[in-house]
Amino acid sequence: MLEVTIPANSDTATISLPIVDNDVYEGPEDYTITLTGANNGAQVDPAEKAVTTTIYDDGTTDGTTPVDPTDPSVGDDRPELTINDVSVNEAEGTMTFTVTASKVSDEPITVKYATQEGEATPPQKAQKALP
Repeated sequence: MLEVTIPANSDTATISLPIVDNDVYEGPEDYTITLTGANNGAQVDPAEKAVTTTIYDDGTTDGTTPVDPTDPSVGDDRPELTINDVSVNEAEGTMTFTVTASKVSDEPITVKYATQEGEATPPQKAQKALP
């Protein structure tokens, strides 16, 4: 159990907790500090013995507002997803695409995708045979 001491002839003390700044997108993280077991006749106010607060991933001040409104990418750890382009011969039977996240996340990332049939007409099939 951690302790904090309010010095004699003072009415406050501070608690500082380190925060790890990393390149992993974590989203908002809540934590709670609860006061218990005061000594020397002091009592913990039951109505205000705990505080829950939120650490927002860097890049935002509140989870949505950018730290730098002129450049919202500053400090933004949210992964950006990309998909690669492929070309295959139809005889291969399968096309395999890779979805890549620009950064890791401490939670699984699910992205929806849609397919749309196109009409590809190779040049040799588009030309009419001459008599």
